Amino acid sequence: MMLGAVWSLIGLVHGNPTAAIYDHLRLYIGWGLAYLIFLSLLRMDGVINIHYSVVVSAIIIFGMNLFALLDHAGGFGMISDEIKKELDMYVGIHGGYIQITTHNIGSLFFILPYLTMLYLNKNKFEATKLNNEKIALMLSLIVAVISGRRALWISIILLPFFFIFIQNMMNSSGSEFVFKRTSQYKKMVWIFVIIILSVIAAVLLLSKGGETVSHLIAAFSAEDERTIQMGYLLRSWSDNPFWGTGFGGYAGYTRNEVAPWLYELTYHQILLNFGLLGCGLITIIFISFCKKAINKMNKMSIEGILKQSIFGGLIVFLIAAYSNPYLGSFDFLFVLGMLPFLGAHPISDIRISNEMKSSMAK
Repeated sequence: MMLGAVWSLIGLVHGNPTAAIYDHLRLYIGWGLAYLIFLSLLRMDGVINIHYSVVVSAIIIFGMNLFALLDHAGGFGMISDEIKKELDMYVGIHGGYIQITTHNIGSLFFILPYLTMLYLNKNKFEATKLNNEKIALMLSLIVAVISGRRALWISIILLPFFFIFIQNMMNSSGSEFVFKRTSQYKKMVWIFVIIILSVIAAVLLLSKGGETVSHLIAAFSAEDERTIQMGYLLRSWSDNPFWGTGFGGYAGYTRNEVAPWLYELTYHQILLNFGLLGCGLITIIFISFCKKAINKMNKMSIEGILKQSIFGGLIVFLIAAYSNPYLGSFDFLFVLGMLPFLGAHPISDIRISNEMKSSMAK
């Protein structure tokens, strides 16, 4: 919230559009304050309510997007234009792939890794019942595959690697999440099988689904919009490398006619707006919260596993945000708020700790 206020002022000094500065003040300070209050209230019940919300959300997202796809394919017209515009619920059927633009699909970048890590961790807490979680995971995978979102496809392929990386991070931090040697081997074999299946699928697609492969490869081509805007963003940043442009800085390339100061490349835009100084401060804050969060995940309990799953979902979400402007949206700011939430002591723990101290004093 403090950084948002300072770099809004820098934007004013640079003469950037007041509409852009107002939008960012509302995002960083207005919604920042709202989420501060909301996440503080969530601490009373710990992480279990977040878990239930993720499972229910996964099922609802599947239902909404399946309904949108069937409505479009059948030409039923049951979804009004107002609802489509409000939810960005548009569907396009192209040769080789389907494209669904519904805004809530972006939440799968958090939901999918969360449910995957929870499922892979099930052997660490035998009392965990995963029936609903399995259903939610399968439904999320179906939506991710048919959505046409290339970043989601890549995330699915890389999920096992993210799992191993985060597990090793937990182990190196002194966590009690310690792999058994046989468990390590099983996971590595599982990853190897996924890689082989992915290669086979790619070969089949090259022979029978060339348009699908072309759609995926196009994301890395020089003609892709994100590749084009990267050069503009870096050149504009070089004009103000230390302080940045502040909010509302224009890079000389328009991607959004309504808000020409917005771009898909999240971290390039952060570099443009915040400069080296602001990015350095953001990095320090992020690392400090990560250390606090990891230190809270060292309990061999269902709560510890849920926290680790939330942390995994957050990491994958932040990686996906590289080419998607999720961090500039108030609803996805909730996912970012999971980091300080994980690093905070639950209200129940604080209350128990105070009662123990009072008892010891007596």
